[in-house]
Amino acid sequence: MAVTDIWLERLLKDMSHSYKPIVILAIIDGCADLETGLKNQSLSHPQFISKEKIVQRVSKFFWKIEENFRLEHGPTKNNIHEKIKDCIEKQKRLEQNSTQINNSKPWGTRKKWNNVWRIMEEKPSSGTSTSTVEKIWKTLRDQPLKHFQGTKHKNVLYSYSVQGIEIPQDSFSSLIHNKKLLRFVATSRLASFLETMNPAAPRIFQKIEFGIGTKTRTIPKWMKKILTKYHSPIECYICGDTIPGTPDWDHVIPFSFIGTNDLWNLMPSCGPSSGTQDNCNQVKSDSKPEDDQVKRAQKRNEEMLNEIKKQNKNLNLHMIGK
Repeated sequence: MAVTDIWLERLLKDMSHSYKPIVILAIIDGCADLETGLKNQSLSHPQFISKEKIVQRVSKFFWKIEENFRLEHGPTKNNIHEKIKDCIEKQKRLEQNSTQINNSKPWGTRKKWNNVWRIMEEKPSSGTSTSTVEKIWKTLRDQPLKHFQGTKHKNVLYSYSVQGIEIPQDSFSSLIHNKKLLRFVATSRLASFLETMNPAAPRIFQKIEFGIGTKTRTIPKWMKKILTKYHSPIECYICGDTIPGTPDWDHVIPFSFIGTNDLWNLMPSCGPSSGTQDNCNQVKSDSKPEDDQVKRAQKRNEEMLNEIKKQNKNLNLHMIGK
């Protein structure tokens, strides 16, 4: 059996937790990083991915999903998920103390993650000397890495140790040449599993793409340009005040629920740079919109749709005239 077929066969096996596809996605991305550094060099020997890189990728995925969507990862408690949640709570306490002492703004996403990772690397001052990174690596070795290959294909796809993962030449080549296919299959398997664990949560696939870094929460400039041009004058859809500065573009249906940026779901609101007294976007946060806020967004969307239809009709008439 070809190595790629083995990867696909093992990815399609049943699973009881989200570990398996998440760690395989981390391995695929780790190999892609190695490929970048191996341009024009021979791939005739095994490649090594350190435990720190694997744990960091896996942990950052759990962190992003927990921070933004709070999805369940299995029918019982997921050890890695629980450890990440503990580190998040410690990071929040650090942030709260820092902002109170220094009277500073809340931390940005990068600073939050950097502090979560620093907490994970720390060894306790008393008792066990094992860091969270080491504990997660042990969990990965004992569960998904141990069971994913099965006894029949042991060491064909990879081998692992206390230091990291070694990828044989054939397996590495397979991961590099078929990374799009394998990444899609792993993402789809993860989405299918998480949908069963979170039946009320929409757009699971898009949320996973956000978690693995192929999608971002940043609203594209072209969206802001269209919305800014349409809203004139720009008024906060929450409080109704005119915004003289730069508006925040709030997700009417919270990003934590919908997981994507959509024009129809973005409305202008007061924020730190809006030049208004209130920070309506930050106050609303991830709460559900009020009925009047939904109605304002619906009215705006209907008007925008009518304007688009009108412009298309004029364009068609212009083309016919030519």
